[in-house]
This record gives sequence, structure tokens and C-alpha cells, in this order.
Amino acid sequence: MSRLLPVLAMLGAILLWSTTAPGTKFALQFAGVWEIVVFRIALAALAVWTLVLLTYGFINLRRVGPWPFVMGILEPGMVTVFLVSGVAHTSAVNGAVVWGVLPVTQPVLARLILKEPLRPTVAIGAVLAVSGAALLFASKQADGSGNLYGDLLLVGAVVSAACNQLLARRVAQRQRNPIVVTGCQMATASVIALALFVLNVEPATAYEGMTIGVFALLCYLALTTAGPFLLYNFALQHLPVGPISLFAPLVGPLGALWAALLLHDVVSPIGLAAIGIILTGALLPTVIPMLARRRENPAE
Repeated sequence: MSRLLPVLAMLGAILLWSTTAPGTKFALQFAGVWEIVVFRIALAALAVWTLVLLTYGFINLRRVGPWPFVMGILEPGMVTVFLVSGVAHTSAVNGAVVWGVLPVTQPVLARLILKEPLRPTVAIGAVLAVSGAALLFASKQADGSGNLYGDLLLVGAVVSAACNQLLARRVAQRQRNPIVVTGCQMATASVIALALFVLNVEPATAYEGMTIGVFALLCYLALTTAGPFLLYNFALQHLPVGPISLFAPLVGPLGALWAALLLHDVVSPIGLAAIGIILTGALLPTVIPMLARRRENPAE
């Protein structure tokens, strides 16, 4: 297969991910936190399970096992709750850019939990990415658009996503069907989201301001929940992990651009410097080894 399709799939996933935080911040003008959470996850689950049934028919859940359902608690369950709640209190730029630390937090957690080796470039990248995130949070609090509580919720979303990737690494060794695994994740997350919705929202007042435009926006946010998973899994089947990891840091700068266009969320010079530090830290663990291999094997 041509490398063009997997690359386009990965770019599509990054584009959808980059609009999640700004889109959520915009939707909060028309719907509540729990309304957005349950709509996003439930509709995404419906879409993925429709795809599963059309592609594979009914599946044997015993063969799937419990761990894909456990993954759903972490992501998209806790990730969506933390993300939507976080951007409700802080800047959409923070919500988009904080994901830039994910490529380096996951290897650090793998070292702490799975005792996997940690390369020096990853450790340096982690320090840079976290320092950049802290500088960005401080700059947004200084200009009044940030909030410490909201920023901590966003950190919770990143940690949940990183922990899910650790579990997904083990699940991938047993499960060869990413669509079914994604469906199981969405199913568990839907149950959690619905329970939180019932506990926090009066049924009579739910979706009172729903219009066709708001409905379309919530449908798009559901697409940003399910779509990137499917596109990412497709790309992962045809591209090495190294090149794919180079795409992830693009979420932050693109998200900041969307926040500026959609919400007029201005980024100060210090904020731009912080985004650059995060981007450098996220790219460092992949770019340095890649350049070293090119130096050793110029023909590659």
C-alpha cells in the first residue's frame, strides 16, 4: 500500500484532535459539561459499534476479554470528563497544547510502572515538555484566561491517556482488532458518562438550548472522539511507530491556531515560547535517534 493513505489518515487524526479543546470550549456556550460529555461519548460509541456490526457482525465478548472495557474507563471515559471540565475553567489554548507532553509522559510512566528502559533523550524531552506546559499555564493565568483548577484537570486528562496507552500496549499483544477494542472502550465510557450525567443533570432541563447548529457541533465533537482512534489505528498498521510519533506534537500548535481563530484566544510571546519548548521536548526523543540512524546509514 502507498504510504500516502496512512500519512493522510494520521494527518486527519491530528487535525481532529487539534480541534477537540477549542471546539469543546465553543460548545460550552450552548450546552453544559455533562451534556457534552455524554453526547460525545454515546454518539461515538454508537458510530463505532455500527461499524463493528457492519464489518464483523456479532462478536464473542468472552474472546475479547475484560481489559478493553477497562481501557474505556481511562480513555475516552476519564479523559473526556477531565478535558471538558478542564476547558470549562481554563483557556482553550491550554487544553490543546497540554497534549504536547503526552509523547514523553507515556515513556516516563512506562519506566515507573512497567520498568521499561528510559532513553536520555526521552528524559530530557519530558523535562522540556513539562517545563513548557508549566510556563504556558503561568502565562495564561497572568493574562486572566487561565485557571489552576482547570489546568490540573487537563493534566489529569493527559495522565489518564498515558496510563491507557500503557494498558493498550498489553492489550494489543492479545487483540488484533483495533475496531473491536475501540468499541469496547466506547461502551464502558458510555456507561460512565451516562451515570455522571444522571447524577449531575436534571432530565427536564437537559439540552434545553438544543438547536440544529448545536446538534451539529456536538456531532462533530463525537467525531473527534471516535474518528482519531480509527484513523490512528489504520495508520499504525502501515507506518512505523517512529514516524507516527512525529505527528503527535502538531496537536498543540494547531489547537492554539484553532483557539485563536474560533475563540479569539490570544497567545502572548511568552505563551508562544512555551509552545515552542513543548514542541521541542515532544519531538526530541524521535528526531535525535532518527538523525543518528541517518548519519550511520545515509542510504536509508
